[in-house]
Amino acid sequence: MKRIILLFILTIFISIISAQEIEEIAITPTTTGNQNNPMLASSDNCFFINWEDYRAGASNPNIYGISVEPDATTSSFLILCVGTGLQNTPVVEYDSGTNKFMNIWFDQRTATQLYAINSTCSATSGSEWFVDDITSNLSSPEIAFSGTNYLYVWMYNNAGSYEIRYLVLDNTGSPAGVVQTLSATGIAKYPDVAYDGYEFIIVWEDSTASGKGIYGKYFNSSGSSLSSSFLLVNDGFASASAVCGIEGTVASNSKFAVAYQHYDGTTNNDIYAGKLDHLSTSSITGNAVCTENTAQSEPDIGWHNDGFLVVWKDARPGFSTDIYARFLDSLGTPTDTDFVICDATSSQRTAKLAYNSSANKYFCVWTDGRNGSNDDIYGALINIPKVVVIQPNGSESWAVGTTQQIQWTSAWVENVKIEYSTDNGGSWVSPSITSSTPSDGSYNWTIPNTPSSQCLVKITSADNPNILDISNATFTITEPDTFQLVGELDNISATKKVEVSGNYAFLPARYNSTLSLLAVDVSDSSNPTIVAATAIPNAAYGMGLEIIDTLVCLSTSDGYLHIFDFNTDTLVLIGSYDIDGQGAEVVGRDTMVWVCAYDTIRWLGISDPTAPYQLATFAASSQFKGLCLRDTFLFSTEGIITGGSRFRILRA
Repeated sequence: MKRIILLFILTIFISIISAQEIEEIAITPTTTGNQNNPMLASSDNCFFINWEDYRAGASNPNIYGISVEPDATTSSFLILCVGTGLQNTPVVEYDSGTNKFMNIWFDQRTATQLYAINSTCSATSGSEWFVDDITSNLSSPEIAFSGTNYLYVWMYNNAGSYEIRYLVLDNTGSPAGVVQTLSATGIAKYPDVAYDGYEFIIVWEDSTASGKGIYGKYFNSSGSSLSSSFLLVNDGFASASAVCGIEGTVASNSKFAVAYQHYDGTTNNDIYAGKLDHLSTSSITGNAVCTENTAQSEPDIGWHNDGFLVVWKDARPGFSTDIYARFLDSLGTPTDTDFVICDATSSQRTAKLAYNSSANKYFCVWTDGRNGSNDDIYGALINIPKVVVIQPNGSESWAVGTTQQIQWTSAWVENVKIEYSTDNGGSWVSPSITSSTPSDGSYNWTIPNTPSSQCLVKITSADNPNILDISNATFTITEPDTFQLVGELDNISATKKVEVSGNYAFLPARYNSTLSLLAVDVSDSSNPTIVAATAIPNAAYGMGLEIIDTLVCLSTSDGYLHIFDFNTDTLVLIGSYDIDGQGAEVVGRDTMVWVCAYDTIRWLGISDPTAPYQLATFAASSQFKGLCLRDTFLFSTEGIITGGSRFRILRA
């Protein structure tokens, strides 16, 4: 048979929905005839989709394919088979060992047979081959690959009596045995198969002496039976099951998850999903994924690193059907609400899923009737709920007091919490940078005074703490290298001195036209706030200042030392002493202060601050300018009245 490759040029229409969470791709929007029943698989580089194609006529379906890359780039159409007779119900699976997709379909060109062909993301690979003779009336096929063998399963209609059959193929696509019957109850329908890295499972709907519901059976990686059939979902109203594998690092951590439709007993089907423990044959109770009043059906389920995605056909529009979906967490519990993937006019159906771990995206493909008389193939790339830190992401150096922009990308996240660590993630600083801010991709952060070379930023969904990301490597918060104005009071004047204790600064200043002593709350450095103000006696200027516990000691221009008591929002004058000279520096500790009064240092006791008293004096023929107390020594600078300066050390 002559094979034609890359025959048609794909016309692609892309619409961006929900801020890049869903990107729709029209795969066959202008193709004549019907295209329906798409199937797909994923490699690291692309999703590969195949389908039944009726462009050659309603009585001559062929098999076509196309690849879609995670960035929405598409290949041209690939003609997988245009043989005579009927070719239909294709499936596809990926072999990472050969980096090829195996496409297999039901073929009636000469008899009822299976044929297959390999493809890459851009072309067919080699020629098609005959796989096996098979009985007619094959429908609902599915396939999974273990890296060693394929397990191909389908529903067989034996004159109205339905059976589940399967065939094991080796990694070349050749039969590794004969066709086997899994269930011949006459009402066994709609199988699916998956591989979890260690075992296969086939699931289907059935009714036996054990009950009616969803059944399962395990097989090893070679396709040999590991268990008897068991009642997986003991629910007489359960049907149309889908299954996905969860590959763990060890066999005991590998599991499966199923989705199925459940008739609610009145008028409608709902969607449920649940997880199976490793090789468990116990029945599970699924979680309700969607229970809208209208019918939901035809579910499929996929697994990603942090949970699952379930898709289904949904009749809530009324006279047509849409494609809806919902994320589940790693335990199989639904998160947030369901969302629409496609709600175009007319009906959408037969949704199928595949996940690309390299891009962390799903691709959902479906049969779409929006174009009127013909069915087409549409699909959508779906981002996983995520947050990704862009900046700081390692090696940045941000100075204390500067404003830097934290940057991130996200999907399905409305608000985020932003935290930082100064010990490489050992702990996270409280309070956080912000407990909630819109997830718009950036946040301006004024760098706090917490210098460290082991800093990280963590960004978490405000609604789901399991969705988070942390800087890939540490960055550095450095000491400030320049002065930066961060806050000010601009309604004061005549300031000469300031002292700080705890969250409060104290300063004498002209405030509201009055010479006053002010207490300023500086706990928020960007917004200093006056919390107390009291007039300085005699309208004198404040010259020297010392804080001892709650006592504020102020020397004044008119020759006094005044003592104020501070309590959160009040400053109360409680004692004064005439120092007989213009006040200057004041130092103190415990119950004593030393104050410069022009040419004299006075040593005062303030054990009773309401009645300060003099202990000793030191006089000189000079004006004292500066005074510092360290241990039992006083250090002074003086301006000699007759000229010059000097520095002295006194024992206090």
